[in-house]
Amino acid sequence: MIRNLKMKKTLYAFDFDHTILKDNSDTEVTKLVDSPLPEAIRNFYDGTNWTQFMNKVFEFLRDQGVTVEDMKELITKMNPTPGMVSLLQEIHHRKSLSDSKLFIISDANDIFINTFLNSINVTADCIITNKASITTRGALHIDPYENSDCPICPKNLCKGSALEEHIKSSSFSVVVYVGDGHNDICPGIKLSDQDFLFARRGYSLEKILNLGKVKGKRKTEINFDIKAQIHFWEDATSILNVVFA
Repeated sequence: MIRNLKMKKTLYAFDFDHTILKDNSDTEVTKLVDSPLPEAIRNFYDGTNWTQFMNKVFEFLRDQGVTVEDMKELITKMNPTPGMVSLLQEIHHRKSLSDSKLFIISDANDIFINTFLNSINVTADCIITNKASITTRGALHIDPYENSDCPICPKNLCKGSALEEHIKSSSFSVVVYVGDGHNDICPGIKLSDQDFLFARRGYSLEKILNLGKVKGKRKTEINFDIKAQIHFWEDATSILNVVFA
């Protein structure tokens, strides 16, 4: 049964890349240079060390003359997923009426996320992500949010544990989680039967939900059970129609 959430104390939690944004902010900034990434940098990524890989990418971009301001300008021009800006702005305007909160939980970084949210006049109550800073050379540098031993999530951030911590520390009536990727199944598992899980169509999360199992970091398959109501979306207007119908 779909419930109107207008006056319920709700935690709205969103992924960033491929959820709020149509594409991936990390890979998009590499388009600021014509030169391809050097082979040594491409080969450095082993499937588990994305944060360290991106630090090498950011150093390369700086060597090519790309500044952090150049990257921030590009982020503001990236396309959101259809209907997403209207949804976030509606949450932004309504959340104070019911003591609700807007969280971003992402493997990106706080500079990219804040840059985009500022460009659409939306403020998040909490951003759980990798911390970005600028080196003395002027390159962007990312420090992992944590060092997690979660069997599903990358070691820099367990989205499920981060979400669960905030659910336990506050008395939310409902949690709405919106994502697209492999590491969005972990927070989905933490949701109750009062909550909502919105999975973007055509992406990994939808496929994992349909399979009922997920491949862990050690290549083992992990079965799971989702208690939350599952909805698939292509246009975020459909999410707005569920939560504010």
